Amino acid sequence: MEHWNSTLGSGFVLMGILNDSGSPGLLCATMTVLYTLALTSNGLLLLVITMDARLQVPMYLLLGQLSLMDLLFTSVVTPKAFMDFLLRENTISFGGCALQVFLVLTLGGAEDLLLAFMAYDRQLMKQHRMEHWNSTLGHGFILMGILNDSGSPGLLCATMTVLYMLALTSNGLLLLVITVDVWLHMPMYLLLRQLSLMDLLFTSVVTPKAIIDFLLSENTISFGGCAFQIFLALTVGGAEDLLLAFMAYDRYVAICYPLNYMVLMRPRVCWLMMVTPWVLASLNALCHTLYTMHFPFCMSRNINHLLCEIPPLLKLACEDASRYELMLYVTGVTFLIPPLVAILASYTLILLTVLHMPSNEGRQKALVTCSSHLTVVGMFYGAATFMYVLPSSLHSPKQDNIISVFYTIVTPALNPLIYSLRNKEVMGALRRVLRKYML
Repeated sequence: MEHWNSTLGSGFVLMGILNDSGSPGLLCATMTVLYTLALTSNGLLLLVITMDARLQVPMYLLLGQLSLMDLLFTSVVTPKAFMDFLLRENTISFGGCALQVFLVLTLGGAEDLLLAFMAYDRQLMKQHRMEHWNSTLGHGFILMGILNDSGSPGLLCATMTVLYMLALTSNGLLLLVITVDVWLHMPMYLLLRQLSLMDLLFTSVVTPKAIIDFLLSENTISFGGCAFQIFLALTVGGAEDLLLAFMAYDRYVAICYPLNYMVLMRPRVCWLMMVTPWVLASLNALCHTLYTMHFPFCMSRNINHLLCEIPPLLKLACEDASRYELMLYVTGVTFLIPPLVAILASYTLILLTVLHMPSNEGRQKALVTCSSHLTVVGMFYGAATFMYVLPSSLHSPKQDNIISVFYTIVTPALNPLIYSLRNKEVMGALRRVLRKYML
């Protein structure tokens, strides 16, 4: 070994890429430009971080170390490669080769570990920033709803109170009547009972707090309360979306296949139609709530909306939420469009069947029932599409506030009236229940 190493007095010969290239001159020029760029950019970054006191924080100190390592790493190799090509002398001494191996391994290994420390620093910084901001949210967010942006907040609050009392009374009565009257224990009315329950929950998640906040001049909502409100609103809204599609299918079977109705809408199928919307909507709501609330919020505490909902809340996120907004849009389209298509297809087939009915009374009854359902569908899907499907650039926060009042207060108050006032069976059952328990 000593004999062989003594013969290496002239060193090794480096047969690098420049000797094996078809255009060595062009490749050498490219490497020269890149090396000059590396020297300049890393040198400037080192200078700025060293001179500016505001950058004397762990993130930039580690970044300075990375620039130093990159500067040394490229300087260990690149200048010699240029000189060897220009002088056509590709040898490197035995000691020089050992030194180059040592420096490359040292710098490469150090950079490898440094990148891990930089990632750890970023994770700690992100966690600290989120904890710091979320700790400042001890007093919660501030809901800058429509009552704070109205020219007549007192009148609007009174209107909302009346609509909420109407929603409580009408939905509560409809729930009571359908539960108590055995004549209404049919799939159509059992599904309608679910709709009333959902409307009652939906409006109660939002309206009482909005009214009390206005009266007490206290519009805050805690971080946990905001997450809970998002979860409940998404759960009930998503469940109602799917339930309306099942109700359309129920009407389609009742009108187009009346002889097979009790077979196709047997109790097991009916219970599945009532449970499935809750399960799917709650799972979807849980995923979106957890993902939304993991963002650090540092833009402001003010949510320019009537309630905590994902689109206005994401505007307060410190991080880029554009990918999640795209995912939210896709989820919204997935939850809204297929049920809406199913509803429109069902009622198209129903209309074709109704037009061929020989009985005027049967035709009128079918049209009354279906028109009531379509009115509810139009109100719900119109508001939901506006909020979750249309790009945010096409509607302003003020419009979002108006729409939120519509689908959280107005629609739940009107739905039971639309169904009950035009439905003889419901009105008859209501009279029977009132006579039984009030007289």
